[in-house]
Amino acid sequence: MTGLNYLHLYYFWTAANERGFSKASKKLGLSQSAVSLQIQSLEKQIGKKLIVRGPKTFELTADGETAKSYCDDIFTGGENLLRALVKAPQEFEERTRLGLAWDFPVDALQKILQPRWRAHRDSFKIESGPLQELVPRLLERKLDVVYSNTRPSQNTERKLMIRELQSSAYAVVESFKQRRSAKGDLGFLEGAPFFVLSSSLLEQSSVKKWLEKQNREIRVQEVASAEALKELLRLTPGSMALLPLAYVKQDVAAGDLRLKHEFRDLKFSIYSICRNGSEKTAKIKALVA
Repeated sequence: MTGLNYLHLYYFWTAANERGFSKASKKLGLSQSAVSLQIQSLEKQIGKKLIVRGPKTFELTADGETAKSYCDDIFTGGENLLRALVKAPQEFEERTRLGLAWDFPVDALQKILQPRWRAHRDSFKIESGPLQELVPRLLERKLDVVYSNTRPSQNTERKLMIRELQSSAYAVVESFKQRRSAKGDLGFLEGAPFFVLSSSLLEQSSVKKWLEKQNREIRVQEVASAEALKELLRLTPGSMALLPLAYVKQDVAAGDLRLKHEFRDLKFSIYSICRNGSEKTAKIKALVA
């Protein structure tokens, strides 16, 4: 088989997307018969039937569906190439470059970015790493905003705009579901999991004291996100979890979880960090509001 005729392939792709020759011909600015003949030439070249034709029917064959999936990649890639070559400078200027500290919860990032993306279709480039590496990149104008669970130190050389987006005390909550025990078994809760977002939280003095007072064996299990943690908590009878109270207030109010203890001295905060005087300050302020 000789090389593909990409013009014929494009006509097929257009007809497949429009689900008919009439609409495809209008989009391509050609007669309906011309489009049909070009696609027939393509079918003859590859030796496969791509479309089932009829007076009122237009269906892709199994080979046609396969061809269309490849065309989607080929021609969408071509459109992206043109966009990159022709419009890249403007688009790259509008892309917001985010630095995400390793201690920043993914759940919080989704809540910040999703409304913005839905409203404006803004594009984001995300770079993760330790806060002490991200802040210098911010000052070097390689990042536009950094999100962290830790507030960076501010001095005369670091002209940073630091905004606290959320603050919450940590709390221990438990599932309402309890494990069934055998008659006379008093240790049926022993070894039930204690879910945490990070085991480093267990080193806090107030958490240590609270754990020492518990009359049960604690089996710690780290979970990557607060949403996953809450789901595990609901599904695991006898389990407990340590996480920001803000994440579970509604669940406690709705009766899905029971509040066991609140650590008022142990705070969870998330911060946005930008450069003062940044050319994107107005846009970033709207982003982190």
